[in-house]
Amino acid sequence: MCGNFTIRIAVESDIRFVQTIVTEIDHAAQDPATGICRRSASLLIRKIEEGLAVIALSPSGEWAGFCYIQEWDEGRFVSSCALVTAPKYRSTGIAAAIKQKIFELARLRYPNATLFGLTTSAAVMKINTQLGYIPVPYSEITKDTGFWNSCQGCQHYDILERKKRTNCLCTAMLYPH
Repeated sequence: MCGNFTIRIAVESDIRFVQTIVTEIDHAAQDPATGICRRSASLLIRKIEEGLAVIALSPSGEWAGFCYIQEWDEGRFVSSCALVTAPKYRSTGIAAAIKQKIFELARLRYPNATLFGLTTSAAVMKINTQLGYIPVPYSEITKDTGFWNSCQGCQHYDILERKKRTNCLCTAMLYPH
């Protein structure tokens, strides 16, 4: 809980919020400060069905936020992806509560994995730092081609490719375990 909000692992009944989440991610992806990549509804549905997503709901049951985890390199690395909150619930602590819950889920489901993320968001960097993540060079995170291909939904992808995936506008952050 965050205030009166419910922060929990998403369940199949939460699939009803997927289109709203996709729309909000698409909107956020237009802001260069977020560095968030567009995601398909089918991907988000799959993450919910696999029990790899966290959702935040307002006291009235309205969608307030979302995030999911993704494994890379056969589970050696895990990233938290697509952290997004409904605009009216920003600056309420919801994002930090979601990140805490997704961190706990990642540690539970992938106890031996190295946790990491990429972001241009100062708010997300602050939350990650509070969780114990540290900034690292891209060479310390996954080499999985699938991860880097997932960046194609970001408006900065051309920079990443020009720099041969050695850096971009995002900061790589790793949880040292």
